[in-house]
Amino acid sequence: MRMQSELRLRPVTRDKDMETTSSQHRESEAFVPARDQVSGANVLLIRRRADPTDDLYVSAPLQSLAACGRISLAALDFGWGLRTAGQLRPHLRDCTHVIVSRYCPGAWVRALIENCGRRFQLIYLLDDDIPAAPATHTLPLTYRLRMARVARREFAGFLRGADRVVVTSEYLAGKYRADNVALLEPANIWPVRSLDHFQDPETIVISFHATAIHQADLAAIAPALREVHDRRAKVRLEIMTDGRVPLYLRRLPRCRVRRDMPWPEYKAFVQRAQSHIGLAPLMDSPYNRGKSHVKLFDITAMGAAGVYSNRSPYAGVIAHGVNGILAGDDVDAWTAALIELVDHPGRTKRMVESAQTRVAEIGDPERLVKYWRGVFGLGEKK
Repeated sequence: MRMQSELRLRPVTRDKDMETTSSQHRESEAFVPARDQVSGANVLLIRRRADPTDDLYVSAPLQSLAACGRISLAALDFGWGLRTAGQLRPHLRDCTHVIVSRYCPGAWVRALIENCGRRFQLIYLLDDDIPAAPATHTLPLTYRLRMARVARREFAGFLRGADRVVVTSEYLAGKYRADNVALLEPANIWPVRSLDHFQDPETIVISFHATAIHQADLAAIAPALREVHDRRAKVRLEIMTDGRVPLYLRRLPRCRVRRDMPWPEYKAFVQRAQSHIGLAPLMDSPYNRGKSHVKLFDITAMGAAGVYSNRSPYAGVIAHGVNGILAGDDVDAWTAALIELVDHPGRTKRMVESAQTRVAEIGDPERLVKYWRGVFGLGEKK
């Protein structure tokens, strides 16, 4: 099956200052229609690069509004060559709304806050507890240092100066509660997946897909993965990450380790992937507490039954044994859950079917479309 069709992107004209930047940085891009063809809002999305955050919460839900000419949505990716306020200002012309995904260069923060409320509405999209990263010692050191800088500068500035702060989990909404903070939980962008791969009873694929941010979560359940691999010959392990993978897992004969993919490639990969069991370990840490339940959507999109850590956010959306498994933090709990799913593929398939129903219930993209219509002052859908 194909994913919902995406709107075509086209380059936005850049001024001469921008033409001097390194060729490794992509042009800013815009969703059709052009700004002079819209009847509503002109929206600029500022991001580091295309990633799940802006796709889940901005690009995907706004496709219908852009397609019918109610908004124009341009995406500006920053890099080392795009850092000064002067390079940003040409892209702010005619904007009615500017959405910043997670963070942006410090000089841009100041320029945006100085102009918000007068020229455009400034919206800060936050999908992680950035200030908690430096205190989470299980995170990679380079990431902790980078997030410490972001927390001091970009995060603090936007929290004070943005017209709206959009957070993506109940934990973040509670921690940063304020009049300008709104909760926008994720929507599902994936189509319903065929479960034909369950017809082969001789192979069970167990998948772990995550960035290096979750390398400690993988390490916590790694002994369970080795145990299940050794006890059940039909198990195949698939690990996709840019973080560390325990050497004893890499050496297992039926374990494939893939490098983490850029988001556009990963979206295509998920449509081809055939997994039976998906893993979402989330050990208790200051940073992990801010996570959303988006992994439910990703795992279900691969046609897999999920095993999730038995804590928020998963404990609030998963019915244990019905549309997923909630496992405690001990290795024995993960081993038992995986053995149960491997040994009873028919029951596992029914769990995936229930998960698909649950995703449809809580992941309706129209909920996000309605939110953004209100932000852009477009009124109710006719």
